[in-house]
Amino acid sequence: MDHRLFYACVLDNYVDFMELVRQNERMLDEQVEITLDTPLHLVCRFGCVEIAREIVRRRPCMAFSLNRRQQSPMHMAVEYNQDYIVNAFLGNEHRYLYCQRDGQGLEPIHHMASKGQENMLFAILRSWPNSAASLTDEGRNVLHLCVVHEHGDFIIDLIRGFDRVRQLIQQRDNHGDTVLDLANNLNMRPEVRNAIHIFC
Repeated sequence: MDHRLFYACVLDNYVDFMELVRQNERMLDEQVEITLDTPLHLVCRFGCVEIAREIVRRRPCMAFSLNRRQQSPMHMAVEYNQDYIVNAFLGNEHRYLYCQRDGQGLEPIHHMASKGQENMLFAILRSWPNSAASLTDEGRNVLHLCVVHEHGDFIIDLIRGFDRVRQLIQQRDNHGDTVLDLANNLNMRPEVRNAIHIFC
């Protein structure tokens, strides 16, 4: 990747970025040689919202690019806890940004649940409630993942806050476990298990 484009992306220099693209829009198709990061990966990692919007407008398919770590740009935004990037694309026309699976078969919403990123996950669920039903390759939904990663308070907030999430409590993963089964197996706090049990 041209070093000028790289620095415009990581330093969130919108003016320089637009000038480079004006001179040669094909620069957007370049990648960082070692990591295979696209310009969209870089701006998602560093939280550069306006540049990200411009790239998605010009190259919507770039959202599906996977880097060497098998991450899409939105996966990178989640990894680096870039709420502004996640929130910037919540309109229906950008739903596809959140549906890409990484090399582990996980969508960004699965990583949000695993990492306990409540603000991000709640923003997604408010925009697209049905995304809660998205399953990992192991058949786990967002509640399963919250339990496995022991995010007790997060689980309670999810159950209380979202009707669609409550409907997932009875769902079994590929191992035959419900959310309550996992919570019991992990001996989670009684208040978490009770919150789950109420809706079983």
